[in-house]
Amino acid sequence: DLEFYLVTVPDGKLSPQLAALKPGDEVQVVSEAAGFFVLDEVPDCETLWMLATGTAIGPYLSILQLGKDLERFKNLVLVHAARYAEIGRAS
Repeated sequence: DLEFYLVTVPDGKLSPQLAALKPGDEVQVVSEAAGFFVLDEVPDCETLWMLATGTAIGPYLSILQLGKDLERFKNLVLVHAARYAEIGRAS
């Protein structure tokens, strides 16, 4: 099972469609990220800083889990800030 946390952007292209999904609806999941928030778009540098708040950590986790093309960075730094210890889960 997969869990998704998202903020619906009313005029967004994707988030309103995701928010409309019901339990049991099918979603295609691919093994590699595509679009504009992918590592291919990041210029070479010594330290890759990845800054996220709340559920926006998702794309960074995908990049790190895939592990593709990370060797070009000497350092990887992921900074995540959240309002609650467990985002999206009842205590």
